[in-house]
Amino acid sequence: MAINILQKALRDRKLANLPIINLSIADFTYPNSLFNKKKIQKAFNNIFKFPYYYPDAKGDIDARKAIQKYYLQNDQEVSLESLILTASISQSYLYLFKIFSTASKQKSSNTVKTPEILVVRPCPPLIQEIAGFLNIQLKYFDLDQSNHWQINIKSLEKLINNNTQAIFLMSPNQPTGAIQTEETLNKLNKLLKGKNIPLIIDESLSEFIFDKEKLPIASTIFDPSQLIIFLQDLKYTFGLPGLKISWIQVSGPEKPAKIILKMLELLGDTFLSINQLSQTILPEIVEYSVNWRKNYLNIIKKNRKFIFNKLKKNQFIELYETKGGLFNLFKISLPDSKLNDLQFATNLLQETGIYLHPGTYYGKSEGIYLVICYLQDPDNLYKGIKKLMKYLKVLGKNIDK
Repeated sequence: MAINILQKALRDRKLANLPIINLSIADFTYPNSLFNKKKIQKAFNNIFKFPYYYPDAKGDIDARKAIQKYYLQNDQEVSLESLILTASISQSYLYLFKIFSTASKQKSSNTVKTPEILVVRPCPPLIQEIAGFLNIQLKYFDLDQSNHWQINIKSLEKLINNNTQAIFLMSPNQPTGAIQTEETLNKLNKLLKGKNIPLIIDESLSEFIFDKEKLPIASTIFDPSQLIIFLQDLKYTFGLPGLKISWIQVSGPEKPAKIILKMLELLGDTFLSINQLSQTILPEIVEYSVNWRKNYLNIIKKNRKFIFNKLKKNQFIELYETKGGLFNLFKISLPDSKLNDLQFATNLLQETGIYLHPGTYYGKSEGIYLVICYLQDPDNLYKGIKKLMKYLKVLGKNIDK
């Protein structure tokens, strides 16, 4: 597969051993120092004292009980039977996209119609990559930039037809940091009522909610007949990506929920991809993670505040308020510039060593949009922002000439 100019520039810089300040990727190595290592070590030691392996297609029962407890810590109740563990958020996507992309026949004819999955835009490049791997053609509905990145209901409504198998969205969204409000979810509920279209909601960034915002509980807003599938990821929830645990929680009417859970269980039984080590120590992590998550969020808030305070001072940068998440999409406006965001990001990397994802990766194809991640070592973040500001200042002087 051909690589783009930014990927090539990144590869060349690595080969030349030149410094790279990566401000688009979450740096989980920094906040891990806050976690109680003794508690994790104790959990590891217990495994080696009492090694066992009793594979469960849905995930180890104690691990699922730990997740159930995690929801209770957030004042939500879920049943053990509604939970399926996976090894990663990407595997959760793959399982669900595969289930909902199976070709089905129209009742009115014998012709096979290609099923359609409607996906929010902007969205992470991972979504597109998995769809490409499965040879699925996704259809995108937009978030309304002028309305704090809420779902454009009209954009979504135009895409729904008899071939629509599922709708996928994220809240908080990556990379806009938007939380879909209760008002928006009520409009979506009204749109979907009676259509029997499953809703997939990735809430893996739900631990990162800013200010006085709250993440609406979708299962209490939608009609009881609406099938909703929630996704979460240990990587973000607890800042421990190496343990490789994500989960799927199915909510809604009993019959369709059981069908989806059976399909997911079959896939889980086929691959048994979650290692026993991670599942066994999960109860310890959930037990001692409450304070950790508070400290974790404080780091994010502090870095977010620093980024906003610095970037908003630059005349060429247009910032968008984020309500939650780890990422911030911002726009560079350069007078008479013919550069697209991929070219700009490539030039930035080659001339400063700063690596930022272009908005193109997330489906924002017009203008120069870039994505920065709040989860950074402060020293790395300060150095990167300083270089970015200096780079834009030089560009500004060149434009004035």
